[in-house]
Amino acid sequence: MVKYTTSYAPLSEALNHSWKTFTKRQTKDFNPAPLFAIMALWEYKQRHPDVTIGSGLGQGQFSDSNTVDELELIANQLISTAQVNPAVLQTIPRATIEQLAQTAVYEFSPVCAVLGGLLAQDLLKALAGREPPYANMLVFDGSSGNGNVARLAM
Repeated sequence: MVKYTTSYAPLSEALNHSWKTFTKRQTKDFNPAPLFAIMALWEYKQRHPDVTIGSGLGQGQFSDSNTVDELELIANQLISTAQVNPAVLQTIPRATIEQLAQTAVYEFSPVCAVLGGLLAQDLLKALAGREPPYANMLVFDGSSGNGNVARLAM
């Protein structure tokens, strides 16, 4: 029996990854805008721990203009800190932040099912040793149905 070992960077290290090592094409293929929008939401939650998510339909607490402005500011700061190729992404599209702010309070079951299926399939591939598992970052956009994988901090 042959044993293989794969090690991955911790999530905190992967999220602080510098994007300057990515080529323009790699950055464009990954489409980092959704990732930085999600990271901005996480940062917002750390800054405002009293804000609760999921208080019911029509209660989108992230969708007011002040919150959207702050999320956009945080995302743009994260993009500049990560040194994302400015030819691909200088600032996060406002529409991306607004869409995330409107849908952040909801759990959409089909998206959960897709992600659960992807993770289960990846686990089986890894256990069987047929293919290497996903690199350490998968971002799935439930509104468009697109999923992108990137090797961050690897």
